[in-house]
Amino acid sequence: MKKKISVLFIVLLSIALMGGFTMGFAKEKKIVWKFQTFVPETDADWYVTLKSIKALIEEGSGGKIEVKIFPVGVLTDPDSILDTVVNGAIQGGQIISGMAAGIAPSCLGTEMPYGTKDMYEHFELHFLWGLIDIMREEYAKRNLHLLTVGFSGQINFFSSFPVRSAGDFKGKKIWVIPQLTWLTKFGAATVEVPGMDMYTALKLGTLDGFAWTIGELEYGNFKEVVKYVSRPKFITPGTHILINKKAWDKLGKPLQTQIQDHVLAHQFKVYKEYRSYDLKSIKAAQDYGVKFIDLPPADVAKFKDAAVEFWNEVEGMSPGAAKMIKRYREFLKYKGR
Repeated sequence: MKKKISVLFIVLLSIALMGGFTMGFAKEKKIVWKFQTFVPETDADWYVTLKSIKALIEEGSGGKIEVKIFPVGVLTDPDSILDTVVNGAIQGGQIISGMAAGIAPSCLGTEMPYGTKDMYEHFELHFLWGLIDIMREEYAKRNLHLLTVGFSGQINFFSSFPVRSAGDFKGKKIWVIPQLTWLTKFGAATVEVPGMDMYTALKLGTLDGFAWTIGELEYGNFKEVVKYVSRPKFITPGTHILINKKAWDKLGKPLQTQIQDHVLAHQFKVYKEYRSYDLKSIKAAQDYGVKFIDLPPADVAKFKDAAVEFWNEVEGMSPGAAKMIKRYREFLKYKGR
């Protein structure tokens, strides 16, 4: 009898210990975050920026977080990404910075026209001069954490017609990000493009031209429908990677810091990879027959004057935007511009 009791005790103890182990293991179950982007899988902002940030979050979390990323339109349409993240229906999103202008106007600082000239200045302004901190403060008020800011090469104007002067925009149907809406001052009319399918819109004549990142000439196959690219670039662009703030805060400070530091430590490597795609894309597009047109200095000066008005307009949008513009101008003055 004593032997049976001893055996029974050992069995019960083993079950109890296993139960405790199982409960402990359950507590370590991976956190799953869903991220929606505004671009298809053929866009460099998907396969360079977002895929890299996904890996960095997972590595930085020590495997505690799994990030599932979805191309444009799978979970929500581009215009609804922000609301979906704010409401917590999904945990993260990748957006064109200007998509958040209505709730955090300082976000426009990532893609100000004729601002930073290359990836080095882009990184310096955001991460060394603290532009990202100003944006984070404004985003946080809307239940969003700005994890990081990507680098997306350069934004030029792609078109089915040649742009040799500012006057060539007159009467044309174009799509542009908010930071370039001042092009309407030269007679262009902006139109919406469902699903942001610029390829089809230009091919069918729904659009005469649009502003986009130059890497997609090759990797988005835009070279097949784009006949002309105007230079110099308008913007050194970058996307914003946002996380629902409640989901972010739930991690606790130590894990937040671990992830944030890991992303920052590897951010510039992602910048350099993106630039390599840009350089390959330009050559491929030229070989395909796309014409690159350099605008006369006098016309570039007209564009820059119009852009200054936009800078002033942004400055008055919110206290955060005013602080951002002040910091940005200090940076440009430091750079001698």
